[in-house]
Amino acid sequence: MSIRICVEGLLPSMSERSLRELFSPYGTVTDLQFEVSADGQCLGIAELRMIDSDEAEAAIKGLHRLE
Repeated sequence: MSIRICVEGLLPSMSERSLRELFSPYGTVTDLQFEVSADGQCLGIAELRMIDSDEAEAAIKGLHRLE
């Protein structure tokens, strides 16, 4: 069963590709919903799924409050 992670506070310059690259060291991103404005800039919110809870927990611990 995949685990859903909600991500907030993303920079307007964040892309779907860079978000996948950010999470990939922690495991496999199986799905990514990425909110963008009409001009293609990130709206600061994304939802992604990782394969299992171990990967999701590792990503949360590794990336929480990352600046």
